[in-house]
Amino acid sequence: MSALADALQRLAERSGISRPSVANVEAGRQNVSLRQLCALALALDVGVEELLAGDY
Repeated sequence: MSALADALQRLAERSGISRPSVANVEAGRQNVSLRQLCALALALDVGVEELLAGDY
């Protein structure tokens, strides 16, 4: 398993979101719900605002 695939798998396990969904969100192919956003932030040990910051 590649490092990226391994990292996505660990994030999926920590957040309770399926690995395909995590991969799709990361790639911008899928929108994320508020619940998923909070789960990802918690799994990554960052604030939701850090996940939302960026150039869009």
